Amino acid sequence: KQWYQRRVRDEHQREMLDEFQASLQYCQAIREAANLIEKPFSATDFKDKIKLHQKLMLCQKSEAVLSATIHTAKQQLFAKKLSPSKTFKDVLYSVYGEFCAVHDMKVVLEKEIPAGDEPAGACPEEVLLAFAFEQIRSGILDENYGHLGECIKRYRLSLALIMGLLSEVKSENDRHILLKYETGLHIRIDNLHGRRKAAL
Repeated sequence: KQWYQRRVRDEHQREMLDEFQASLQYCQAIREAANLIEKPFSATDFKDKIKLHQKLMLCQKSEAVLSATIHTAKQQLFAKKLSPSKTFKDVLYSVYGEFCAVHDMKVVLEKEIPAGDEPAGACPEEVLLAFAFEQIRSGILDENYGHLGECIKRYRLSLALIMGLLSEVKSENDRHILLKYETGLHIRIDNLHGRRKAAL
């Protein structure tokens, strides 16, 4: 019986660590996307204002996901459902470090946007999906011009965002569409790695 309970605990520990790692990678991709959205020239120009808000929305989303991850980890630890192993501590430190980084970025953006000045626009998930598709299109151009390194980077970022969105999506139709993109990106990245190795 003790052996079985230990096995269940170990399995739960692995599952939760995988979940925390997935949240961390998703949020790192979100922050990278926020950084890659073109820096606005003016906080008063309408198009630039939208870009500022998109960057802020992504920071707010990432901060919320990371905060929930930290809260879950603490709850699980205090309930003794997780053990404070070195791997657990390393993952949690990384999650907290990402939380601090995205919080600092959010604070800077909030100072650039006047209070109450929030134009109606897309939700962060729509911004992320549009950004992922834009990266895929740019990656296809890079691939056609032989810029394989840059192409792989774009595809990987798109894949990280799509995998994160898959963990949140509720609609089966949306899930089906995202799964098709996930599968396609995995195949393209593997093929490009093969091409790079063959060229060496």
